[in-house]
Amino acid sequence: MRLLELNIGGKQLEINRTFWGKETVLLDEHIVSQKRNIIGTSHKIEIAGQIYELKYIVKNAWKKLTGEPTIQINSEGELVSEHKINHKSFLRLQFFIGLVAMYATYLIVHKIVELAQNGFFLHEY
Repeated sequence: MRLLELNIGGKQLEINRTFWGKETVLLDEHIVSQKRNIIGTSHKIEIAGQIYELKYIVKNAWKKLTGEPTIQINSEGELVSEHKINHKSFLRLQFFIGLVAMYATYLIVHKIVELAQNGFFLHEY
């Protein structure tokens, strides 16, 4: 899914994100950065000799379930621009899948601890 597309310094900047949270930053259709994004991440790229930091943040995280996902573009510590992400249904689905995955992980870890306390023997009832 394309999160953002804009021109900076005469270059075409594009930020994409997969359903599983992998972000890819492209500059003139060439990959310049890739990272996994769980809660928030940042990418540092150079355009025309100037360093930019692209930050994915969520403002008001509990507002309407997914908050306000935003990409901030900073250069030399100064905010250059801020862009809100408008794919609420995609982000809500990711949020719910994350909750389900966390609960499933909890159940598995809980069962392993329970089995360890019983010496890893399964009892038939």
